[in-house]
Amino acid sequence: MKISIIIVNYNKKKLLQNCLKSINDIRYNNFDVIVVDNGSTDGSIELIKGDYAEHTLIEVGYNSSFCIANNLGIRKAFELNSDAVVLLNNDTEVESQLLTALVDLVDIKNKVGMVASKVLLMDNKNIIDSTGILITPDGLAKNKNADELANSAVKSKEVFCPAGAVALYTRELLEDIKEGKDFFDEKYAFYFEELDLGWRARLRGWKCMNASDAVVYHHKNATSGAYSDFIAFHTNRNIFYNIIKNYPFGYCVKALFLTFIRYPLLAF
Repeated sequence: MKISIIIVNYNKKKLLQNCLKSINDIRYNNFDVIVVDNGSTDGSIELIKGDYAEHTLIEVGYNSSFCIANNLGIRKAFELNSDAVVLLNNDTEVESQLLTALVDLVDIKNKVGMVASKVLLMDNKNIIDSTGILITPDGLAKNKNADELANSAVKSKEVFCPAGAVALYTRELLEDIKEGKDFFDEKYAFYFEELDLGWRARLRGWKCMNASDAVVYHHKNATSGAYSDFIAFHTNRNIFYNIIKNYPFGYCVKALFLTFIRYPLLAF
């Protein structure tokens, strides 16, 4: 199975360099790397063209959003005849067995077309950041096994969908769930776009497994930065958009009711 690793970057040269350096150690025979740069001015483009010229570089020229950039990367991967893509944050570093462990759990016959990784915190590699996404009744999503010890017995099993830091999607799944020419819904722009994609895949009968041997280290919030008005706006807007767009009617009503209760509770 040919894999394309897709990394979206915007002015994070040092993080990107460390990510690409870790990718050099991956033990898998059939993969390439596509970097989609959203108009960086910090030397990221020069880094790729100089030290990593063997990788494919897509220069968008402006901060197009995570969704648009990944759509560009996925289309390029399919032009290169890849069977699946692994979307990887630029604030991650990977273990050498990552791709082998992810690919081992793909099962098109049984509609396993998404695979999540075991993501550990970079600043404390004994703590789990995520092993995939779980859905809460009020429409939010949370990281499965978050804050648990890394050596706890986390076996490969089904989760709702992969977390955004690293996710494998097969070509069959992406072609099945795309909307027009887009794989990610570009109206999301930033945040919860992977949750929307996971919902669309689930509603089409696809499943997601967690690969416990696929290990990635994550600088949490290093790309998006500290919590801000920008993050607050996009996360809260996209929670409502996701509920209205994807939830079956009964679950939609329940989720919206619980969501409106959540705000006064948080204020209290």
